[in-house]
Amino acid sequence: MSVALRERRSLRWGRISTVLADSVDSGAAVWVVVMIVAAGTAVGSGIFLTNLNISNLFGQMLLLGFAAVGETFAVLAGAIDLSVGSMAKLAALLTPGLVNGNGAMVVPVVALMLLVGVMVGLVNGLLITRLHVNAFIVTLGTFSILRGLAFGYSSEPVGEIPASIVNSMYLGVGPVPAPFIIFILLALTAAFALRKTVFGRRVYAVGGDEEVARMAGINTDRIVLAAMVISATFAALAGVMQGLRTGVGSPTAGDGLELSAITAVVLGGSSLFGGRGRLVGTIGGVFLLALVDNALNLIGVSTFYQDLVRGVVIVIAVAVFIRKD
Repeated sequence: MSVALRERRSLRWGRISTVLADSVDSGAAVWVVVMIVAAGTAVGSGIFLTNLNISNLFGQMLLLGFAAVGETFAVLAGAIDLSVGSMAKLAALLTPGLVNGNGAMVVPVVALMLLVGVMVGLVNGLLITRLHVNAFIVTLGTFSILRGLAFGYSSEPVGEIPASIVNSMYLGVGPVPAPFIIFILLALTAAFALRKTVFGRRVYAVGGDEEVARMAGINTDRIVLAAMVISATFAALAGVMQGLRTGVGSPTAGDGLELSAITAVVLGGSSLFGGRGRLVGTIGGVFLLALVDNALNLIGVSTFYQDLVRGVVIVIAVAVFIRKD
């Protein structure tokens, strides 16, 4: 290898390293806001710190949490996934619908739903990388397709998960349900993969500057494809968990989830332009959105004003967090 070529590659990897360094402190601020909101809610409501409320809070985070973790991969890779809500909706409907009271079907159905998530991610990724269709357009299309399939399957509550399995979803350590522990373990594993593995560094590199990453020898198409598969699979897992927790398939599950997931990612310090952010920040964004909803419920704010307050909080918070972009 010539000296000039080595110098050029060194310069390219130097630029990639700069992108990684810029994201080290991303998301720290959202955790400060989380602590402030939590403290304020605890002071304003004596119910907030009860085991029942904490358990409900953690349980309600699962749908958004899993979807937001997957969305983080897509956003960091310089793409976006608008189909996560519909993917979760389909999985949340099909899981109880296919199990239909038969406990022996739970594991096969869960495996099938995750496989469907992988296939949806592959379709999204291949359309983006092979046909060079914009990720927004591709996932908007799959959003509509999956949503149509879900409503075609059932527009009413459907299926049944055995009570023993539903009850097990609420067991755990103290007020922390087992599914939330699983979520945290998977999220931390994903965070480790993004920060400490070659694949993770390449995700940041591709999102930061795809052309530079390609010139540095990275197979950018493969990275984007993998990110989209991870996003769709986590969305499917979100729907599966929702179906197992509620015990029945709900046609409203996942409504608006894509926007909430993207909001959590951005609140966590990730750039919508890709290449910057931390998954730990995304988890903080999930906590913040869940805390706002929980606080409004505890205070007794009506549904109309809950939507209004939630929207104002999201707009202000996102405007502050993405101003640096």
